[in-house]
Amino acid sequence: MIAALCKKTQMTAMAISFAVSVSLPIPAFADRPLEVSLNVDVKKNEQALLRTIRENAKLTFETDTSSQAALWFYLLQDRFINGRQHTLVLVRKSLKEHPKLAILHYYLAKEAQVELDDERAIVELGEAIKCKPDFITALSERANLLRQSGDHAGCLRDIQKAEAQTPYKLRFKAITCKAYFHLKEYEKAYQEARAFLTLSPNSMSIWDVAIESSMKLKDWKRALAVCKESEKHGSSATRDAVLGQIYWELKRTSDALRSLDKYVAQECCKSRTVKHPVELSNALRLRATIYTKLGKPQLAAADLKLIEAEGYDQAFFMQRQ
Repeated sequence: MIAALCKKTQMTAMAISFAVSVSLPIPAFADRPLEVSLNVDVKKNEQALLRTIRENAKLTFETDTSSQAALWFYLLQDRFINGRQHTLVLVRKSLKEHPKLAILHYYLAKEAQVELDDERAIVELGEAIKCKPDFITALSERANLLRQSGDHAGCLRDIQKAEAQTPYKLRFKAITCKAYFHLKEYEKAYQEARAFLTLSPNSMSIWDVAIESSMKLKDWKRALAVCKESEKHGSSATRDAVLGQIYWELKRTSDALRSLDKYVAQECCKSRTVKHPVELSNALRLRATIYTKLGKPQLAAADLKLIEAEGYDQAFFMQRQ
């Protein structure tokens, strides 16, 4: 295609200008995807890529970071010019000659993620880490994939190794707090969440971890305080349901009922789809319990009937009729 374009435009002796926006990020060298304008000669780029691979095979990651960045740049450039398959062939061929070059394994891991093959990505990241045990980006990315796969202990091991390599530890807390929560180490989950929130106070999912960890520990006063604090930074779709439970445990019945009424009203609006059926089921059950305690059995029965009729306690969305 490139040759045909050159022939058509009589640019055989000239490089072709491309505007490139590549979705694969540069590991450890930049915070955002590479977005550059390139003047590219196809053959020279491939030669430069292979030369840079050979050069990097002789270096350690620490001794020449700029050379590693250049290698990643050439990989992305080749991917854009010649396509994914061409670059994959080059990378796999180069790995046979230089099997300990971590960044090539990392490239294969990123391509696996593009194909939504997280298992293969985990394997390739593991190979990259074997080649370079202190490869922070590979460690943190494998940790996140392990957490998503349910291996929370493995996630923590990787994150702790990554943390040991850098003074910038707060960025890992979003992963560790969730891992600790799933491992039922709720106080650690809470502390890690609070540490991350000092860095990023608008992250509502991390506020949820802090609140839910406190609730698991039955520290209802702290859970309420964290709920109120989180409201300064944003809103959560299920916050009123959570507040209803907290108020109930604190024996603030009227506040609990008010929060539950608000949540049920917004979820059961006829013009919208129920987005949180399990949470709605729990809220209705709790409200039914409160109605029973208040001597209002008919209202309690109505809530329980609504759960049964609509199937809100099943993990799928139901459209209100």
